Amino acid sequence: PVFRKQFNLTANIWFKQLFSSKLKFSPVKNPEAMTLFAKSIGWPRLDHKYKDVIATLDMPNGNKAVVGCSHFVATYKREVFEQAPSEPSKYKIRGDSELLYTDLPVIKQGGYRLSTYDNYAFHMGNVLEAWMTDKFNGLSKGKSKDPLPDIKLLSGSPRWSLFGEKLFEFLLSKKPFKRWLLTKKGLNKEQLANFIGDK
Repeated sequence: PVFRKQFNLTANIWFKQLFSSKLKFSPVKNPEAMTLFAKSIGWPRLDHKYKDVIATLDMPNGNKAVVGCSHFVATYKREVFEQAPSEPSKYKIRGDSELLYTDLPVIKQGGYRLSTYDNYAFHMGNVLEAWMTDKFNGLSKGKSKDPLPDIKLLSGSPRWSLFGEKLFEFLLSKKPFKRWLLTKKGLNKEQLANFIGDK
């Protein structure tokens, strides 16, 4: 989970879950991991406002997922790539390569852009730090006992839904609407001020 990704290519989630109590802001599960991530990319610290709450979606299996994600560790269903361009990317990475080949195909297939609620991966720089060795030594030697979630095959979004998502994306660009939405989903005045100032 990475802070402030709740509106990055997630209009389909907000549109479909707008009036659902399953979509809300929850306390950050692992603030220490968020701080480690910030430090790994060269930030001296991570302010509390980024570790307070995060947008979450309650899943049918009882788990909680974070709305939005980055590209550090990702899982894609095979059929997503049926929506990717057939020609090679102009870039090995950066440019529009991630958007065209991994991000938009998920949206076109009706998929959700989600992260795990807890942290299960770490961003490491070019210098070995003590915490990296500690985390590695703490790993279990056996296989995980947690079964993979049962994920339904994607079937794509109907045209009316895609239109609604585009309209919703436009509304999200308007601060009064964004302020109403964030308040409806549980942010207090102080949290709201912190979120409205960020993208």
